[in-house]
Amino acid sequence: MKVGNNETMSWRSSRFSNSEKRAPYDNPAAEWRELREILIRLASTLLRCFARKARKTESDMMLLKKLLDKVVWAYTEAPGKYRGNPIWSIGAIGSYKKWNSQCWKNPKKKKGLVLPDDDRLVHEHVVPRKFVVSKLLNLANPTEQRIGSLLRKFALAAIVTRKENRRLRRHGNDSSNNFERDPWIRYKSAKIRIVNHTRMPRQICLAHPELLTKG
Repeated sequence: MKVGNNETMSWRSSRFSNSEKRAPYDNPAAEWRELREILIRLASTLLRCFARKARKTESDMMLLKKLLDKVVWAYTEAPGKYRGNPIWSIGAIGSYKKWNSQCWKNPKKKKGLVLPDDDRLVHEHVVPRKFVVSKLLNLANPTEQRIGSLLRKFALAAIVTRKENRRLRRHGNDSSNNFERDPWIRYKSAKIRIVNHTRMPRQICLAHPELLTKG
C-alpha cells in the first residue's frame, strides 16, 4: 500500500509475519509513533484524493467512511490494543489485581476456573469512531498537521471492564455535541475513573492474556 511520497506500509511483512503471536499487540514507542504518522498521512491522502474527484458517488463516500474508520481504529491501537495502552480504568486494574490472586499459570488449578464476563477487558473508544470520522470529513483543508491534531484529541482508547463498557453504552452516544468540549464526557457521566499509567498495562497483560477480550 502506497502512502504519501513513495512510502510503503507493509503491515504483514514488517510487524506481523513472525511466528510469535503478538496479540495483544505491544509496539515499541518508536514503532507506534511511526505507525501513527503513517496513518495520519494515509488519512490526508484519502481525503485529498476524494476532494479532487469530479464526480462523487454515494458508494465513494461509504468507502471513504469505512477507510477512515479503520484509520481511527488503528490509530488507537498503535501503542497496543491492551498491553502498551497507557489509559486504564480503575475497574480494569482492579480486575487484574483480583484475578492475579488465582493460579492462572497452573493448568491443573486453572482447569474449571471461569473468569466472570464482567471482569473481562475491552479496548473502548472514548469518543465514538463515527464522531471522529465525521470531524475528519468536515475538515476544510485536511493537512497532516490538522488531522494529527484532531486524532490526538479525539482518537482515544481506554481499557475498561465489560461491566463498565455496558455502563458507558447506557449513557449512549447522544453526547456528540459535548465531545468537542470534553472527549471524556461519557466517562464522567458514567462515573468511571481512569488512570494514565505507562507501566501497569505491560505488567498486567504479560502474565494475564486470558483477561483480554478477542476482537
